[in-house]
Amino acid sequence: MFTDSDAVFAGFCSGCIASANCALRRNHTSASLQAAITSFIHTVKYQPVVFALPPPIGSVMVEYTLVKQLLLLNLYSPASWPSFAVLLDGLMTANTTVIAAYVNGLLQSSGDSSTAADSGEALTGIKCSDVRPAGRATSLAGIRPVVEGRHRLSQMVGDAADYLPIECAQWRMPAREQYAGGFAGIRTRGRLLVIGNAFDPVTPLVAAQNVSKGFERSVLLKHLGYGVCSPFLPSFYPLRVVWNRIGADGSLQHSSLAQGSLCTARATRAYFVNGTLPEPGTECRVDVDRFAGNDGWDEVMSHFNTGNATATATRSVAHRVARRWEAGRHLVGMGPLESLVRTARLGVMDKL
Repeated sequence: MFTDSDAVFAGFCSGCIASANCALRRNHTSASLQAAITSFIHTVKYQPVVFALPPPIGSVMVEYTLVKQLLLLNLYSPASWPSFAVLLDGLMTANTTVIAAYVNGLLQSSGDSSTAADSGEALTGIKCSDVRPAGRATSLAGIRPVVEGRHRLSQMVGDAADYLPIECAQWRMPAREQYAGGFAGIRTRGRLLVIGNAFDPVTPLVAAQNVSKGFERSVLLKHLGYGVCSPFLPSFYPLRVVWNRIGADGSLQHSSLAQGSLCTARATRAYFVNGTLPEPGTECRVDVDRFAGNDGWDEVMSHFNTGNATATATRSVAHRVARRWEAGRHLVGMGPLESLVRTARLGVMDKL
C-alpha cells in the first residue's frame, strides 16, 4: 500500500522548490524542506501545539496524528498541494491567521456532519469484510507484524492509518461473496488496458503491474503522474475527515488520473472506441505542473472536439461501460483486485 508514498512526498517537496506557487519554498532545497517537515512532525509528536483561534473556531490542537493524516490525504491529489503548502507553512510558523482562514473555509463549506459516523463505519465494514483469516488476530501482538510492515514501507505516512489493520484484525463478519480464487491466468474475452500511476501514495505502480500479470494479454500503461484521486473535492477535505465533518461532496475518487495527460486520454479513447491497446512498456507524461493548483484535465479535454463522431462514440461507449458496471454492483464490498477478477469472470466486462 505505501510502497511509493515516500517518493510521492519527495515529489511534493521537489515540486514545491521548483514552483513559485508554493508557500513552503522560502530558501529551502528539496532535501532541507523534507527535513524541516519531518522535524516538525516529530516535534508535535511529543509537544503538541494548541492554537487559540478567533470565534467561532476556538482552540485547535495540532498533534502528530492530525498532521500525518493531513499529509497522507493531501498526497492523494496534487491539485490540493498549493493550498496544503499554505496550511502546512502556517502550522510550522505558528501563523494563526493562516490557520484560522483555512479552518473557517472548512466550517463555511462543510455539509451536514451527521453522516460522518455512518460513513466511517461503512468504510470499516467494506474493507474489513474482505480480510482473509491470516489478517485476523485476537491480540495486539498478533497483528503487530502487519502494522510494523506498513511502517517499514514509508517513514512519512506508514503509521498514518494504523487503526485500520487493528480494527480489521478483530472483524468477525466476512463478506459472503469474498473471492477466494487465484489471481493468475485470468483470460477475458477482450484484452484489458491497465493504467498504473508512477507516483501513487496508496495504490502503488507495483499493484498495477501485479494486476496486469494476472490478466492474460493485458497491457499496462504507465501514467507518469502523482496522486491517486480525482480532485473533485475541496482543498480542506482532509480536515473534514479529521474533524468528522464530511459533506455530500466529500468523497475520494480512486483512480490513476489525478493529473491530466493527453497521451493517457488518447490511449484510453483508442481502447474504448476501437479496442486498440498501446504498445507494452508505453509511458505517458502528464501535462500539468505539480503545483498548478488544478488537475489539468480541462486543458487536455480541450484538444478533443466534443461535436465530432469520435467523441460521440466515446460517450456512447462510456455509457455502455457504466451500465455493465451497474450490473456488477453486488460486487461492492470486495477488495479492488478481487472485484476486478470476479467482474471479469461474470462477463460484466466481457465486451471490452
